[in-house]
Amino acid sequence: MMPFVEDFEVFWVARRRGLAKGTTMADLAADVADALAARFEQPVDVLGISTGGSIAQQLAADHPTAVRRLALVSTACRLENSGRRFQQEMAALAHEGARRQVFARFARDLVPPRRGRAAAGAVMAWLGPLLYPHAGDLGDLAVTLEAEDSFELRELAPIQAPTLVVGGGQDRFYPQALFAETARLIPDATLAIYPRRGHITVLNDPGAQAAVIEFLRAGR
Repeated sequence: MMPFVEDFEVFWVARRRGLAKGTTMADLAADVADALAARFEQPVDVLGISTGGSIAQQLAADHPTAVRRLALVSTACRLENSGRRFQQEMAALAHEGARRQVFARFARDLVPPRRGRAAAGAVMAWLGPLLYPHAGDLGDLAVTLEAEDSFELRELAPIQAPTLVVGGGQDRFYPQALFAETARLIPDATLAIYPRRGHITVLNDPGAQAAVIEFLRAGR
């Protein structure tokens, strides 16, 4: 978030704890909408990344008066194929309470092929619990991933907020066609693809950072 703090006041929003099984994306978005209403009197700019982007889409569709401009990064209108399988397997591991396996699988699948995936998984299996000591209860993660599994933008009301969709051409969870479909489903949305970037690294791209900042500035 550091590239954005010079231009904006940034609030990092997390999900609440103790999510009940069966919680939906609509429930998670309603939590965010309630928090925004308690803190702000005007609509705000929303930057949604990965699973947070699914929640951000639901927020903009269900609570249009809460969102001024919407930037979606490394996220799309739904999960498909390898992305869906990955989430389902992660949710199963989380339900089992397999903390080290969750960290290892997450790190391994984020690293591109032939870039040391096995080593990354082994390192995070050991380092993950130290870096994230409060992730002992994986139930909330599992519930969130299961909620995203059934997320489908086409089933929601049209998003009214001006929207920017940013994706990496090497994203292993969302193919470029899915980013393009997301932009088509949102009226007048702008699509920006960075061919050499992946799911995590796209927001490290100076061009992507500049595109998001310029887009959000335009709403002032």
